[in-house]
Amino acid sequence: MAEYFDEGCSRRSSWLKRPAASALMAAAGSVDCGFDAVIVGEYERAFCGNQFRDVLAALAARGIQLWLPEAGGPVDLEDPAHQALMLLLGSQSRREVLRARHRVLAAMRTQACA
Repeated sequence: MAEYFDEGCSRRSSWLKRPAASALMAAAGSVDCGFDAVIVGEYERAFCGNQFRDVLAALAARGIQLWLPEAGGPVDLEDPAHQALMLLLGSQSRREVLRARHRVLAAMRTQACA
């Protein structure tokens, strides 16, 4: 088992541009990978936009499952319920990014006025 966590990186950045996520993808692509599943603890902190599909496809091509607590285990995009869940989670992630941006800009305006 290994833990990969990108601290201080925007979820809007590609997984290949985040140090820990990039290391995970490199490990997944190595000949002696040593794991057959990646468990993402919280969708909203890991993905934004279409990143989920890209990461899932890259891992699936290597025979590695992607697990999400929200899916109750491995994600299966052949399952209509999982397809709907991924759309919902993607929308929530984008909404959270916009909400955070709004809070930061409001705080900056308040500080500038003060």
